[in-house]
Amino acid sequence: MTCHQNRCIALAVCVAALASPRSSSAEPPGRHDSAAVRFFELRIRPVLQKHCFKCHSATSKPAKGNLRLDFRDGLRTGGDSGPTVIPGRPDKSLLIRALEHRGPKMPPPGKLPRNVVADFRAWVLDGAVDPRTGPAA
Repeated sequence: MTCHQNRCIALAVCVAALASPRSSSAEPPGRHDSAAVRFFELRIRPVLQKHCFKCHSATSKPAKGNLRLDFRDGLRTGGDSGPTVIPGRPDKSLLIRALEHRGPKMPPPGKLPRNVVADFRAWVLDGAVDPRTGPAA
């Protein structure tokens, strides 16, 4: 093989790897890893319900910042400030920045315990698996 052919093959492999979706918000809930779903249900959803839904859900009319955290696509799409969670990239996720008080400080009135923030960081790093479907009424 020539050097040019090797480069073409390497380029094709790189393009294919980058084009493969790691995670899709449209993925059916049953296709998620059960441990990741369990982590979300036990460590993430209860915190969202307790500390976030008052301002960022269907019951908070209107949702502050047009941000809905009560369903998967609302969490991923985000609100006025853009995408809230970027799976696999906690440092680029607005939710993590807000929970760590590096930007907007959420939730009011004060910072969550470090272990809770660490759970959110780990969840995002692991792909932000969220088995919830469409928006709540």
